[in-house]
Order: sequence, then structure tokens, then C-alpha cells
Amino acid sequence: MPSRRLASTLAAFDFDWTLIDEDSDTFLLDTLSKPISEKFHAAVRESPWIYAINESTQALGRSGVSRARVEWALDKLQMKPAVVEMLHYIKEQGADLYVISDANTFTIEHVLKRHGVLDLFSGVVANPAEWTSMTASQPPLLTIKPYNPASGPHGCTRESVVVQGQTCTFNLCKGQVIARLIRQGGYRHTVYAGDGANDFCPSCQLNSTDFVLPRTGKTLNAILSDPDSRAQITAKVMYWSTVEDLGSVMRISLSMIAAFQEHITIHSDIIISAFPLGYTRLSRVILQIGLQV
Repeated sequence: MPSRRLASTLAAFDFDWTLIDEDSDTFLLDTLSKPISEKFHAAVRESPWIYAINESTQALGRSGVSRARVEWALDKLQMKPAVVEMLHYIKEQGADLYVISDANTFTIEHVLKRHGVLDLFSGVVANPAEWTSMTASQPPLLTIKPYNPASGPHGCTRESVVVQGQTCTFNLCKGQVIARLIRQGGYRHTVYAGDGANDFCPSCQLNSTDFVLPRTGKTLNAILSDPDSRAQITAKVMYWSTVEDLGSVMRISLSMIAAFQEHITIHSDIIISAFPLGYTRLSRVILQIGLQV
């Protein structure tokens, strides 16, 4: 039975390049049809990603690619053992797990289920996807719809000079999603891990006893290198490079949250002995979050 140690804690994750080391949309197209993949990459230069990927998955079906074949391709998307171990650890500590992603629900839930971790999550917030047929004789097509349709825009206007414009896609503001989850769940602490431009907005929703975990070398990391953008974040920031690093900084974050809740001071030598990143690398992490070594 899960511990209640972190019962008021939310652990939320992006999916692509965070829980998996791939872009799930392009991986699917590259695996199943190079011509359709090429058309997709041409389309996203002029059309929103969500419309281009929906047209592409439907084109797969029209070309004869079955649901079984799509699932075969998605089975090739690997979630590394370190990620699976991390997710089980978080759940064991009593925190609630969510995915907040601009990918689609079918892909995400299939990959999570295949790796035996879907039931660990309290929810998956992503673009809704389902298999639909226009007629009884037509094979089902994977249809992906915007989380926020164009007819009901979310209205967020958060920007960054790094991306020269808005950081949220028109169809999903992760900041609004995480704010709603925190409000509805009554969470006292939140940890959010992501890599992309659209992970900036949810990072800005968190407070000084929360944690943001950006992946190095990705767009969110670049945004946070801009002083004006970084100033919008009050949460503690810990960077990671590999999924093994993510598991380590996640454990540090949860240990510090437990300390906040229990009004205990965590000493750096305890963290170092518990999480063997190596002293030099871990010292950089500790300095990033303002803990005295």
C-alpha cells in the first residue's frame, strides 16, 4: 500500500523527451510510412502541429495501416527502466502522478500500459484521440483532436524572446491545466518535469516550495537562460540530462518536499549519501536550488 508521506504532492510530467527519449508523433510516422512522414514535416511549416498529425494518422489508415500495425509501432517506443523505477517510487511515496502533454491520449496510454505504469497515474491530460469510422465498411482511423479547439481557445498569451513569441500552442496551455489540477486536488507541493517551450507556462504557476525539472539542451532550458524568463519562475529549479539524472533529482525534490512538510532541515551530506550522482554534479544541483553545502 502506498505511503501517505507525500499525499498532498503532485508529480506532473511532459511525455515526449521526458518520460520517453523520442517525439512520439514523428516516431510513429517514421516507423510506419516515410512518405507520410515527409508530408507531415512539410505540413507543419504552414499548419499547426495538431492538425498536421491528425491528417497524417488518418492518412496512415487510408493507406492500409491497421490499428494493430499502429500498436506494433508504438510498442517500439521504449520507456527506460530508470523511468519505470522512478514512477513506482513516486507512487510508493503517496504522491499523485499526471502526464500533461501535447501528444495524444491513445499513444501515451498505450506506452504507459505496455510498460505496466498506466495504473500509477491519476490522469493523462493530452489531445484526445480515438479510432473512428465514417461508415461500417471503412476501416477505423486514428483521429486526434485539439485539447482546446480553435473555437474555444485557452487565451494564454505567455511569451519568451527565446522562441520569439508565445510558448503555449493554441490547443493546449499546460499552465492552465496544472493550475486546475493543483486547485482541484488541493496539492500543497508540486514537481513538474519537462523539456519544451510549452513546459514554461506550467513552470511559472508553481511557488517557492515547488520544483521545476527542465531537461538540459532542450527549449525549456534555453528559455530559462534568459533572465527575464527565469525571473517569472519562483519554484526551485533542478536540471537533468539523462533519465537516470531525472530519477535522482526527482528523489531529491521529493525528499525536500517531505522536509518542508515536516519542518525538517535536510543536510547536503544526507542527500549525497542517498543519491549517488557524484559529489561534483550533485553540488551543482544543490547550488541551483539554493541549499547551503
